[in-house]
Amino acid sequence: MQPDVELPGPTEIPQTPSPGFAIKEKRAANINWIKDYKLPESFSPRVHKDLMDGKLSGNHRDEFTRDVVSSIKVHTMYPTAEEKQKVASLIIQKYPFLADSIGAGTGSWCKAITNRFKNLRRKKACGETPACKQIKPIGTPKSEPSTKKRKLVDFPHLPEGETQETCTEHKKVLVKEMAKSRRNLPLIRELMELTYSHHRHNFLKQPKTVVAILEEYPALHLISEVKVEFGRILGEAKLIREMVNNFKSLEESIIQYASRCTKRSIKTLENMMKGALEEDPHKESDIRSTVVALMIQDILKEKAGELLFLKVCCDDESIDEETEKSTYPRLIGSGDLANVETLFIAAEGQRFLDFSNLGSDRIPTAVVLLVGTFYILNMEYTPGISNVYAFLEATLLSRPQEARKRISVQKLLKELDITCK
Repeated sequence: MQPDVELPGPTEIPQTPSPGFAIKEKRAANINWIKDYKLPESFSPRVHKDLMDGKLSGNHRDEFTRDVVSSIKVHTMYPTAEEKQKVASLIIQKYPFLADSIGAGTGSWCKAITNRFKNLRRKKACGETPACKQIKPIGTPKSEPSTKKRKLVDFPHLPEGETQETCTEHKKVLVKEMAKSRRNLPLIRELMELTYSHHRHNFLKQPKTVVAILEEYPALHLISEVKVEFGRILGEAKLIREMVNNFKSLEESIIQYASRCTKRSIKTLENMMKGALEEDPHKESDIRSTVVALMIQDILKEKAGELLFLKVCCDDESIDEETEKSTYPRLIGSGDLANVETLFIAAEGQRFLDFSNLGSDRIPTAVVLLVGTFYILNMEYTPGISNVYAFLEATLLSRPQEARKRISVQKLLKELDITCK
């Protein structure tokens, strides 16, 4: 059995991974290896026995795939579809009983090889990426959640006919309705509207933990209600849709900037995007949005620390542990670039808002509502990621006040030809 290690070869160019995600390396041209490729001759005793008996299943099949992939990665970590098809054909030619019962008989093997390489690339990059490592706190944490410092002109008034007592009753009805398996969403929307002045006043004057807020107003677990709540705070509901569209409009400018940028981590993100688009062209929108969010994070990274506003976990990382480590709101996800399967906002060790089942515009919506979460919870933006949020305020909300104070943000806005008014 060949060892499951990566051997150096002429087909790989080492890259420096970008924080927050596993980076795909650029593949150098090498089209000749497949012509002379042969399947491994030796396997573990148990796999060898299965092959001789004409059967292979479960863990033994996985081990067989691992050994085949190990023999391929001596030549490349990025085999083309044609190369994977060739290897799959060699498998069923040598072991006919391994052929699929439908089609050309190679479909499951092409898929197994593809998945194995995806996992290897992600693990390899995560092992090299500082942001993927556990960051141990030194001494007393410098940043704890605190009230966002804003100049509040006044508080919203209670609707006519509403009192503190009626709002308390509305809260009870709201909690009961949210506990039902079949919720009355129009009623929930109405109750959140009626109690807005009441709960907004409480959030601003009497800061609460995320747990306490969600216990009192569980509707803030709903994407639809967080959108509306953020719109109420901004004073215009349609601004949320505009912010999502602004992010999408920003994507092409960021990608064009990346093509001119010489920073290695940005170039590797660019190469990663190209590779993902080749594999999953029908997921272009999701891929571009995810890469743009990671690029913004990388371009505006501050020297003070390695905090991330978007953290995509690798296979060997625990989402639960990342959630527990979250003090300020941030996005946490898992999966590969074409499919960030799990995605949610975590704050104060809790899952605040889940986007995993959201269809279109998932990343743009998540970024916008991450900004909104700071407004709703009345928190300051995370120290150490201020550049990112200053940029998002300037580009998504047309609020450039903080961006004007930050040289790196001004520089990026200038590169993107965006004028702060």
